[in-house]
Amino acid sequence: MRPGDASYLAPRLRAADRAESFAAFGLPPELTLPIGSACADVAFTMVSGQEPIGMFGASSLPSAPSVGVVWLVATPLLERHAVAFLRGSRPWVERLHLRWPTLANRADARNTAHHRWLRWLGFTIFAEEPFGPQGLPFLSFAKVQL
Repeated sequence: MRPGDASYLAPRLRAADRAESFAAFGLPPELTLPIGSACADVAFTMVSGQEPIGMFGASSLPSAPSVGVVWLVATPLLERHAVAFLRGSRPWVERLHLRWPTLANRADARNTAHHRWLRWLGFTIFAEEPFGPQGLPFLSFAKVQL
């Protein structure tokens, strides 16, 4: 992650990522992404040339340090690089598994493209449950390295 990447990306995120920020935290990504990425144990920026097109990272779950709470957000430009993104996704998940045997988080239930990608990566998606200040439906997901 480079200085300023989170602030650059936040106003440019896909509509689904913006909606998830509001649903999960009641705040826009202009506030949540710079703070979340700065507090993450690891955070990486995806770029096209020199332009940031997305960011992902993980942090240890305080009550269970072997669990990495993973996240990813992107701009609509990610779609232009879908093949490279998909090819790189699995190796990055494996890299995160070197530090955390279990990777997990919650995703906005409305973001069906996100759920398909998570399943493709081998994550298990669990039942819908209310989350965030408005109690909107979210799906928990997890992947355990065997």
